[in-house]
Amino acid sequence: PCMLARDFIKGMNLPKSVEGTSPPEGWIGSEKYDGYRSIWDSKKKRFLSRQNNEFNAPEWFKEAMPPKTILDGELWIGRNKFHEMGCVRKNVPVDEEWYNVKYIVYDLPTIDKPFSERIITLRRTVRNTITRWNIIRKGFPEPVRDLECPLVFAEQTIIKSEEHMDELYNSVLEKGGEGLMIKQPESFYEDKRSY
Repeated sequence: PCMLARDFIKGMNLPKSVEGTSPPEGWIGSEKYDGYRSIWDSKKKRFLSRQNNEFNAPEWFKEAMPPKTILDGELWIGRNKFHEMGCVRKNVPVDEEWYNVKYIVYDLPTIDKPFSERIITLRRTVRNTITRWNIIRKGFPEPVRDLECPLVFAEQTIIKSEEHMDELYNSVLEKGGEGLMIKQPESFYEDKRSY
């Protein structure tokens, strides 16, 4: 199971679990990607949907993922391109259809630390994975050997004020994005719908 977000409404009453914080100030924001939510299960080398169904990725795509880290992210092709995402739902993956797919990652579900610490580890994991991919991709045939690593860190921004959040949100919308996700920096990963 993966953590799901509750909608943020300005001035909303918050539960005790986030008392003492004043969202969105000090919270961490990132773009909400319009793709397929997926957990990378490194133990079984597979991508799982929120309903625990497998996305059948090509072997080279799975080899580009970290071999010992479980990730939470989004299989994504680009803004306003959700109609092209059907390729990740095929029983037999077609390599060419996966060339533009990225796995945008934004959390580490099995790390028992606050979000602000998890994203530091996640950024390092992505950086190390890219370095590893640049070595192992040489063993794949063209054009796979020429592809950049499909693992991408979702940029995180500390929100300074409600106005800053609005600027970030509007910037994402202007680029054709879906929205903004905000997380309390001291929050732990919960495999349920969470504030």
